[in-house]
Amino acid sequence: MNIKNYIYTISFLVIALLFNACKSDTTEPINSSGMSLVATANTPGYAQDVVIYQQGINYAFIADDNSGLQIINVSNPSVPIYVTGYNTAGNASDVKVASINGRAYAFVADGTAGWSIIDVDQPSQPFLDTVITFSNDNVICSFIELSTRRAYIGTYNRMYIYDISTLPNAVTQLSSYYSADNLNAIWAEGGVAYLAQNTAGVELVNVVNPSYPAYISAFNTPGYAMDIDIAEGHYAYIADWNSMIVIDVVNPFNPVPVGTYYNTNSQFTALTYNNNGVFYSAEGPQGIETIGVGTPTSPVQLGYYNTTDFAGGVAASGNYVFVADGNSGLVILSYTTK
Repeated sequence: MNIKNYIYTISFLVIALLFNACKSDTTEPINSSGMSLVATANTPGYAQDVVIYQQGINYAFIADDNSGLQIINVSNPSVPIYVTGYNTAGNASDVKVASINGRAYAFVADGTAGWSIIDVDQPSQPFLDTVITFSNDNVICSFIELSTRRAYIGTYNRMYIYDISTLPNAVTQLSSYYSADNLNAIWAEGGVAYLAQNTAGVELVNVVNPSYPAYISAFNTPGYAMDIDIAEGHYAYIADWNSMIVIDVVNPFNPVPVGTYYNTNSQFTALTYNNNGVFYSAEGPQGIETIGVGTPTSPVQLGYYNTTDFAGGVAASGNYVFVADGNSGLVILSYTTK
């Protein structure tokens, strides 16, 4: 049950008209507090995920379902400018961007079409570097660990670990690891991979030797583990459908829940940390919530904004929040830390 894979595009607009529709929009919905709409930028598909990457100026890279990868210049968040797109073979649900060996690459989870590595060093001229496919499987997510230059790829039932240090030459599979359920998200650091496994909760895996990943421990969350982010050194924050759960993982052999933020009307699908004690949570039809975690044991709401479609992915840069909002494309919000 992965939200990124069962949502389908309802309608398509003429691409030329869409791209001319990037605009500022100051109309505020009734349901908002502490967050303001800055601008919107339509995309030709169904925006499922977004990441912000700086190449002199800021670009938003959007996983746009069956329209593949879309790239928008957001150096001036009030006036987003469409750059170009790259239509992958499948349904793009997740995107990461990283610099490897001096070149920028977008890593796209493309469903049954596999995992696409797209060279975006010149954002206006993206081109395909590599496609890795997995027989009878569906790529849902990936995570790029820059310190080791490894990629962790999540599918319906496995985590695959790849050495990507050789790009633009061929990448190498190091190992795979069985997952108890759909791998909705992966985070890796300090020799530990944290797996958000849908109904199976969170699993911690030893990846010090990436050729031989080994089970460490697990924590069975009450909902659907959709996303995971490690912040402040040893806290794992989990988007768990109706809640955000905080787990102390200072001892990976004994993960301990320390805090929970509930919103039973929402669907927590994605999280991002802004390095200032604040998380932004994408919550499907309920839009975006700003959650303060200055005290991890007592997360609190700081603001919210009800977007017009389905908030499935979220990224942050400074006080700006970038939302992949389904048929509404890219939504740009501002938030001022309280």
